[in-house]
Amino acid sequence: MGRAADIVFAAIANAIAPPGATLEEAAARRAADEVLAKLYDDVIEAGGDLVALEAMSENDVADAVRGVITAYVYERWLEQLGKSIEAGAVTPAEAVRLEREVKQYVKDIVLLDVTNDEVLAFGRDAERTKQVVDRLFEEAYGLLEDGQ
Repeated sequence: MGRAADIVFAAIANAIAPPGATLEEAAARRAADEVLAKLYDDVIEAGGDLVALEAMSENDVADAVRGVITAYVYERWLEQLGKSIEAGAVTPAEAVRLEREVKQYVKDIVLLDVTNDEVLAFGRDAERTKQVVDRLFEEAYGLLEDGQ
């Protein structure tokens, strides 16, 4: 709270996956970038000034963090889907169906399972952050296994 939006999203990405070159870390960066770009677009479309991002409420920050978590889990899931396609375990048609289903599913489980208190604690407790994100990913990954 009270920090610049780009600093907040960099901290969120760092909490989910520290800087580096792994696929998970790249997914965290893409997720943070995606949500930050959406926030900027939403503010500009509403005719607002980017200063509004500096005055986000607690609920706005929690929603943005949930967006990053959702995008990150989905990005990681997409990587696994790609591997399943390459291995021949999933057909392209099945992949398209799964993509649609899983994107909404991930959004729903993050919204239902991650409280504002949990969201706002991200970055302060790296182990807890990792546990929450890994649990959400495992739930999404289960849909890939079930869909095969």
